[in-house]
Amino acid sequence: MDYDEEYNIYHGKLLDIHDLVLYEGETPEKLKDDFHEAIDRHIELRERLEAEKKAKSL
Repeated sequence: MDYDEEYNIYHGKLLDIHDLVLYEGETPEKLKDDFHEAIDRHIELRERLEAEKKAKSL
Protein backbone atom coordinates (compact mmCIF):
# COMPACT_ATOMS: atom_id res chain seq x y z
CA MET A 1 0.00 0.00 0.00
CA ASP A 2 1.21 3.47 -0.82
CA TYR A 3 -0.04 7.00 -0.37
CA ASP A 4 0.06 9.49 -3.25
CA GLU A 5 0.30 13.00 -1.81
CA GLU A 6 -0.28 14.64 -5.19
CA TYR A 7 -3.66 12.89 -5.66
CA ASN A 8 -4.38 12.49 -1.93
CA ILE A 9 -5.19 8.80 -2.27
CA TYR A 10 -4.07 5.47 -0.87
CA HIS A 11 -3.51 2.69 -3.39
CA GLY A 12 -2.19 -0.82 -3.62
CA LYS A 13 -2.06 -4.00 -5.65
CA LEU A 14 -2.18 -7.68 -4.87
CA LEU A 15 1.19 -9.38 -4.90
CA ASP A 16 2.24 -12.90 -5.82
CA ILE A 17 -0.57 -13.57 -8.30
CA HIS A 18 -0.48 -13.71 -12.10
CA ASP A 19 -3.21 -11.10 -12.55
CA LEU A 20 -3.12 -7.37 -11.90
CA VAL A 21 -5.56 -6.44 -9.14
CA LEU A 22 -5.52 -2.81 -7.97
CA TYR A 23 -7.43 -1.03 -5.21
CA GLU A 24 -7.59 2.53 -3.89
CA GLY A 25 -9.33 4.81 -1.44
CA GLU A 26 -9.26 8.35 -0.12
CA THR A 27 -9.17 7.09 3.48
CA PRO A 28 -7.84 3.90 5.05
CA GLU A 29 -11.44 2.76 5.53
CA LYS A 30 -12.29 3.31 1.86
CA LEU A 31 -9.06 1.58 0.88
CA LYS A 32 -10.04 -1.45 2.96
CA ASP A 33 -13.51 -1.52 1.38
CA ASP A 34 -12.11 -1.30 -2.14
CA PHE A 35 -9.54 -3.99 -1.30
CA HIS A 36 -12.33 -6.40 -0.34
CA GLU A 37 -14.35 -5.49 -3.44
CA ALA A 38 -11.29 -6.04 -5.65
CA ILE A 39 -10.74 -9.48 -4.13
CA ASP A 40 -14.40 -10.41 -4.67
CA ARG A 41 -14.31 -9.21 -8.30
CA HIS A 42 -11.09 -11.12 -8.94
CA ILE A 43 -12.53 -14.35 -7.53
CA GLU A 44 -15.71 -13.95 -9.60
CA LEU A 45 -13.67 -13.33 -12.74
CA ARG A 46 -11.43 -16.36 -12.18
CA GLU A 47 -14.48 -18.58 -11.56
CA ARG A 48 -16.18 -17.31 -14.73
CA LEU A 49 -13.05 -17.84 -16.81
CA GLU A 50 -12.61 -21.36 -15.42
CA ALA A 51 -16.25 -22.19 -16.23
CA GLU A 52 -15.80 -20.90 -19.81
CA LYS A 53 -12.62 -22.94 -20.17
CA LYS A 54 -14.42 -26.10 -19.03
CA ALA A 55 -17.37 -25.41 -21.36
CA LYS A 56 -15.06 -25.06 -24.36
CA SER A 57 -13.34 -28.35 -23.61
CA LEU A 58 -16.63 -30.32 -23.72
